[in-house]
Amino acid sequence: MLQALKPLLDQCKALDIKLLSDADTITVMVFPTPKEGQKDAALTQPLKLVGTVDEMEAQFAELIQSTAEKRGSLIDSVEALGAILDAAKKETDKKAVSAIAGKKPGKPASTAASPATPAGDDDESDDGDQAGTNNTAAAPTTAATAQQPMETDNLFG
Repeated sequence: MLQALKPLLDQCKALDIKLLSDADTITVMVFPTPKEGQKDAALTQPLKLVGTVDEMEAQFAELIQSTAEKRGSLIDSVEALGAILDAAKKETDKKAVSAIAGKKPGKPASTAASPATPAGDDDESDDGDQAGTNNTAAAPTTAATAQQPMETDNLFG
């Protein structure tokens, strides 16, 4: 029995084993205590085996070995995922620092936040005008047009 528990024990800080007896059956409960850094809740799940004495004698080692293999695979997966997430976090942090360092004070983050130019008004085609002057000149015209009532045909007469 101890030989069968050794691979499972090697994956844990400790194993607590509880044995219960009923009229015809024995219940073996194995409670793993994860090693430092193993934070996944699945690694703390207890194993519960219920069977007759003969069934336990015949299958205990195989069931413990199977559990140890699955648990080992889970540990490997969790560690691999942790490494991937750590690498992604470092890359994201690096990009954020680069983005912050590349931004100049007082400069808008994008041109989409600037006021829109009227249709057909292209800043590059203006002769000697500075960027932004056409936007302020267009605003009063747009405001004046918006204040005048719109002419429509009289529907009733």
